[in-house]
Amino acid sequence: MASMKDALEEAFLGGNVWIKYMIFAIPLHCLGVLIYGKSNLNSIAIFSVPTFIFFLGFMVDCTYNVRKGNPSVLPSFNIFKIFFDGLKCSIVLAPFIAFGYFIPKMIIDYITPFIPQGTFALVFGIVIYIVFSSLTFTSYLLYSRRFEISDAFDLKKIFNYCIDVLVAMVVMLIMLALIDVVLLFPVNYIVWLFFGIPSHVAIYCWSVAAVLNIAMIGHYMAQIDYEIIPYNEMEQDEL
Repeated sequence: MASMKDALEEAFLGGNVWIKYMIFAIPLHCLGVLIYGKSNLNSIAIFSVPTFIFFLGFMVDCTYNVRKGNPSVLPSFNIFKIFFDGLKCSIVLAPFIAFGYFIPKMIIDYITPFIPQGTFALVFGIVIYIVFSSLTFTSYLLYSRRFEISDAFDLKKIFNYCIDVLVAMVVMLIMLALIDVVLLFPVNYIVWLFFGIPSHVAIYCWSVAAVLNIAMIGHYMAQIDYEIIPYNEMEQDEL
C-alpha cells in the first residue's frame, strides 16, 4: 500500500540532500518575496511560469527516480536538465490541462441554469473539475515511466485508471496535510518567536517545506503508479 511515511523518509536519502533542498527553495523564496512585497502582477506572473516549469521537472524526476530504484529520490544539481524535463512534461500535459479546463467549463455553463444556485452549484463545479483533472494526473504517471510522449497519450489506460488515480491522490493530499501540520507547527512557532510571520526567514522556511512536499508527492505518485496501473513487458524490462 502506498505510504506517505515512506515518501517522507526516502525524501532524505542520498548525498547532499539538505543542500539540494536549500538551493532548490531559492526560486520559490524569490516568488514568495515578490508576492509578499505586493509586486506588479505581471512580474509575479512572468516569474511564476519558469518556476512552475522547474518544479514540474523536479517532481517528475523524483517520480522517475523512485520508479527506477535510484539511491536518491531528488534529482541532481543540474538545474538545466530539471528545467528541460519540466518544459517537456508541461508541453506533453498541456492538451490534458486544456481539456480538463474547457470541457468542465462547458458542462458547468450548460448545467448551472438547471440546478440550485449557491453552495450546491459551487460544489458541483469543483467536483467536475476534480474529476477531469484525474486525466492529467494519469497521463503524468504514464509519461514519467520512460519520458516517452506516446505513453502519456495511452487513452485506454488513462480512462481505465483515472478515477482510481484520483481517489489515491485525494488520500495522498489528506496524509500530506497531516504531515505538514505535525512538521511545520514547531518550525513556524520558532520562526514566529524570533523573526516574525510573515518575514523573509519565514518565507524561506516555507519554500524549503514546499520543495520537500513536491519531492514527497513525486515519490507517492510513483507508488500510486505501481499499485494501480499495470506495466507491459517492455516497461518491466526497463525497470
